[in-house]
Amino acid sequence: MQKNQEIKFKNFVWINLVNPNKQILDELAKKYSFHPLAIEDCLSNIQQPKIDDYENHLFMVFHLPRYIKRDSRTVSVELDVFLSNNYIVTIHNGELKPFNSLFDEYVDKKRTLSQDSSAYLLYEILNVNFSHCLKMLERIGDKLDRVEDRLYEDQSRTTLEEISVIALDIINFRRVIGPQRFFIRDLEAVKTKVISEALEIYYDDIGDKIERVWEMLNNYKEVSDVLQKTNESILTQRLNEVMKLLTIFSAIMLPLTVITGFYGMNIIGLPFANHSYAPEIITGILVLVIAAMLYYFNRKKWTR
Repeated sequence: MQKNQEIKFKNFVWINLVNPNKQILDELAKKYSFHPLAIEDCLSNIQQPKIDDYENHLFMVFHLPRYIKRDSRTVSVELDVFLSNNYIVTIHNGELKPFNSLFDEYVDKKRTLSQDSSAYLLYEILNVNFSHCLKMLERIGDKLDRVEDRLYEDQSRTTLEEISVIALDIINFRRVIGPQRFFIRDLEAVKTKVISEALEIYYDDIGDKIERVWEMLNNYKEVSDVLQKTNESILTQRLNEVMKLLTIFSAIMLPLTVITGFYGMNIIGLPFANHSYAPEIITGILVLVIAAMLYYFNRKKWTR
């Protein structure tokens, strides 16, 4: 996990804080005149993204998706940002891998800014994270393709559970991305403070990227719903086939049971009871009954 670090650029400074305590945030608030309510938001979990326009800076809360492999699910990770012309302060829990990689590249001087402004750096931070969302969606797409390929070969409980896990992952992903779609619109109202007109096209690109992610999630949701319904239909059809087979078997056994029960009565005078070929005759009758019923069922197309 990264430690708290500071990178100085030509015109501004980037301060990156990982799980800071109240004391660190209070010291920072005193230095940069952060509002106490913004500090309070940094110390609590906010369920929705927000943009607050203060006198000398912007305070933004973003939620970005993170995939937990061991649980096969997507969770939301909060990223708090203080943005001014002279600084950008990022606060998070250290679990955003794309963000961490970007920060490390700047620390190691493997990456340089094409435009020396805090607003452009914010664009890069958002761009690298939402670009990673597209890679995460590729993983979901591959899972759906694998399930679809073997859907008609394997309708086991495992397949049903796998489809359900994928569907839940898509729902969680949508829950994270959905509110972020409107952050560009909210940013439009305050962009003149720190975001120049030259950077509009970059932030529009972020908005387009979010919409692409959202559209792919909608498509994947439709695919997962269809796979779920198809799997259920196949399972129902197979269950009906089994029930039909059992019904035919029961229908055939019913008259046989009546005949054998009839001859099982301990009374005198039953037909063929005293005949020397009684077992063969009774067996023949049973076979004829079975053949007749199978012929009838086949003619009615109940065995197909």
